[in-house]
Amino acid sequence: MPDRQNVVPFQQDAGFFARRALKKQKNGSYQEAVVLLRRALEAAPGNAEYLLDLAETYSEMGCPLESNRCLLRLLTDFPERTICWFALACNLFSAGNVQGAQGAAQEYLGREPEGEYSQQAADMLTAIQQAREIHEPADRRLKRCWRLNERAAAALNREQPNAAVRLIEQSLAFHESPDTRGLYAFALGEAGRLNEAAREAKRLLRRKRLPVGIRINVLRALVAAGEFDLASGVIAALDERDIEPYELRRVLEALFAIRGDRSIQPRLSRALRLSPFDRALLHAQAAVFYNENDAETALVWWRHMLEINPSDPIALAYVGAVVSDSPPATPIPLSLSLSPALADVQRRLIREEKDEAAVMQACRWSLLDGDTVSAFAAAERLASLECPESETLLREALIEPAILPAVKMAVQEALRQRGTHEPWFVIGRDFLTTGEDSERRGWPVHILRKRVLEAFAMDEALLFAFLARWGLEKPPVRRGFRSAQELSRALLAGMANECGVGPARIEEALNCSRRRLSRWLRQYNRMTGGHTDT
Repeated sequence: MPDRQNVVPFQQDAGFFARRALKKQKNGSYQEAVVLLRRALEAAPGNAEYLLDLAETYSEMGCPLESNRCLLRLLTDFPERTICWFALACNLFSAGNVQGAQGAAQEYLGREPEGEYSQQAADMLTAIQQAREIHEPADRRLKRCWRLNERAAAALNREQPNAAVRLIEQSLAFHESPDTRGLYAFALGEAGRLNEAAREAKRLLRRKRLPVGIRINVLRALVAAGEFDLASGVIAALDERDIEPYELRRVLEALFAIRGDRSIQPRLSRALRLSPFDRALLHAQAAVFYNENDAETALVWWRHMLEINPSDPIALAYVGAVVSDSPPATPIPLSLSLSPALADVQRRLIREEKDEAAVMQACRWSLLDGDTVSAFAAAERLASLECPESETLLREALIEPAILPAVKMAVQEALRQRGTHEPWFVIGRDFLTTGEDSERRGWPVHILRKRVLEAFAMDEALLFAFLARWGLEKPPVRRGFRSAQELSRALLAGMANECGVGPARIEEALNCSRRRLSRWLRQYNRMTGGHTDT
């Protein structure tokens, strides 16, 4: 037997865990690699290489959002690490966010024109442009319809269904096609015009041959209209062998709205085999078991989510509620959201909690998964926190395509209040967002009106975001303004005027007279100390 006194024990330091993690990563054991890399970061919190390895591991295991979180933290702590911009571009491209991938790749090339990955970044931009040219029709009339449909899809992604409906109606006036009709049915459902959505969907179902993509849009319209029996028939008729993974996700979302029992298990299991670390699918699996009164199995799936991301706010909230003997009432939503009671708890934590970790958890939920009002409160609270994680979370919100423009503006104001240096990477530039690439001066009146009156929710929470730019603490509603909405319009009128939008176009967009516009601009000047032409 060997002499145990001569055996040198392993020194389990940060390097030891990092080396083991890289071996696990090469063998495809991604979850074990993530756990080991986290242990390495606990031992060496400021090590940029370990954080970059963690981002790469997340990317390889199909978790681009978690990977982006690591990259944004790197950009916060180590802005000289330009490779993060190329990595962001790859993650966004794999997630289907072409606009964001283009922006990140261009940012990388602008900083490192002769960098290690400059050729790959240039190839990505070329491939995106070529794909666009291939899909763009040659016929002039069809090209106009295609562009209108693209703009409508972008409006739906920004949760602006009414704008999408108007754009699709313009497209249908030029050319009639099943693709456009399917998108129209879905947009009508999202806009709350349920009878029209159901009618369009049923008209399309009369066709003998309908591609899978159109059928899925029809399915979503039927679910929105409450036609669950007909929607179930559409799902049953789909051949899963012809469904792409992203289309399967949409089918599952429709199933989540129709029923939440184990009858959806076969499709959910197939989706998990394709994307075993997908956060939304893991939560749905946990929710199915919880709704069947099997809390122990549900905890296994939620804890699996926490192994992938220990700060996941949805999993943390449910695990905490079940373990503390205050479980939420069944059924809980299968979609990635909290039950109403747990959501109220998170909102209260943002307002009242003193513990920084609990506040961060609540703010993460509010910004990334919560409602608009709580997101405004979260941005305001994060502006006052000093921890680096709060800045990373604010940066993360700016690249989430599903977050409304108004919330992103509040996030930008929070970053300004913290003294964070620009530039920030923002996906989806909007009417009042600064930037040389803005095309706001050439927008038609109806689009300007849409941007001003609908894209930005006219509520008092947004006013704080606007007014923070000039150091004002609360809206001066009593100083010449009859309502908070009137103050909002005055601010928008002044900022639009500064951006070069002519008075006639502002009057048309805000539906006001020249006299009222002049009055608003004078008030704007008094508030900001500016010299806007009135």
